[in-house]
Amino acid sequence: PINYDGDKELFICPCHRSVFDPAESGVVYEGPSQRGLPRVVIEIRDGAVYATGIENGPVYGRACDNA
Repeated sequence: PINYDGDKELFICPCHRSVFDPAESGVVYEGPSQRGLPRVVIEIRDGAVYATGIENGPVYGRACDNA
């Protein structure tokens, strides 16, 4: 899992130190990562927030859908 740095307002991966910009849809800000963060599909039902899938296919070699 990645960590959020509230002072810098960036996500930072503790493994390889890639940095991602959540204000720009999770694009790589710096580091060795070759692509940005996957976008999580969320739904709001009866005032509760649910993560229901991942946009745009596989993440880390695993197929993800919006099921």
